[in-house]
Amino acid sequence: MTEEIKEGSTRVGFAVRDLKGDEAVLAHMNYKGKPRVGKYGVDLNAFEEIALAALRLGRDEADFLVADEIGRMEIKSDTFRATVLEVMNSVLPLLATIPEAGDEFISDLKRRDDIEVYIINTRNRDELEGVIYEAMREKLSC
Repeated sequence: MTEEIKEGSTRVGFAVRDLKGDEAVLAHMNYKGKPRVGKYGVDLNAFEEIALAALRLGRDEADFLVADEIGRMEIKSDTFRATVLEVMNSVLPLLATIPEAGDEFISDLKRRDDIEVYIINTRNRDELEGVIYEAMREKLSC
């Protein structure tokens, strides 16, 4: 999962955390070099250390995976992209958040025949919670 890093009321970066509580800085305004997403430098090594380990563990041991998120910063990692595709090509159900707009990788994910895409906004999020829950329950009962 990713979350904002703030200094006061200013967002300065993003952290990545797994469910065990292991955490690293994914991106920060003070990071120089590449890759960059907007004003943030992305630390792919730190991201991969946390996110890929969690994704692979889930792939090998879980009945159901949740990825928050497959976003612009995360997909800078070729290894993460490959692992996401590996999971999506398996029988393991995956619930993931992805941006509405993105690069070709994101567009390709949304065009897959084996996924359902829900556009969530403030007007429909309460209603869609139950819809997504029921869809996941159905997938898990197969």
